[in-house]
Amino acid sequence: MRLAGKVALVTGAAGGIGAAIVARFRAEGAHVLATDRVETPGTLPLDVTERAQWDALAAQHVAPHGRLDVLVHNAGISGLTPLADLSPERWQAFLAVHATAVLMGTQVLRPFLEAAPSAAIVAVGSTLALRPAAPLAAYAAAKAAQRNLIKAMALDFAARGLPIRANLVHPGSTETAMMAANLAGDPDGRARRMAAHPLARALGRLVAPEDVASAVLFLASDESRFVTGIDLPVDGGATI
Repeated sequence: MRLAGKVALVTGAAGGIGAAIVARFRAEGAHVLATDRVETPGTLPLDVTERAQWDALAAQHVAPHGRLDVLVHNAGISGLTPLADLSPERWQAFLAVHATAVLMGTQVLRPFLEAAPSAAIVAVGSTLALRPAAPLAAYAAAKAAQRNLIKAMALDFAARGLPIRANLVHPGSTETAMMAANLAGDPDGRARRMAAHPLARALGRLVAPEDVASAVLFLASDESRFVTGIDLPVDGGATI
């Protein structure tokens, strides 16, 4: 049981990668606070862009435990938007969810992370933070901002002598409802993504949510207790 007795909080937990992370953490013995903007059975309501909701979540559901061992920033939005059509409002929406919310949530929960014997923050990024694509410019830029924020957090915690690690997992094309929505109306999209992921050809599939959950588990567990500030792509070799 790699997370036995640990308290974890996962955002964007209602489906896809988030649901897979929650299931894996619970199987490994963690008490998981699963949160999502979409209210579903087993999840706590949380719009990550709203500070008041973070404060309420912390007071009502984290404070009773006295500490937080693992924080997974997984909530995200996506969508194809040509650069010529990218409005300031759309741009800000991506930054709000992927970057500002990560900062805000970590600030709110930091006292509980500091109260743990050691703590881990894991952000679910994207290979687009490492290698952007024009049709997903806002998403790629927001994930790149998230990436450098997490790395800055890792340095800050270490400089302050705090045993809090911060790392990133970067999924490639993952079989989720979000990816299906991006591929809608693009009959050749899946074939292009398969071709872009070398291991996909060998395995006959793209990334599964469970593949990402396994990588997140490693960075959340004590097995990675001397690992901080890293990028861990789960992409079948797409970013080689």
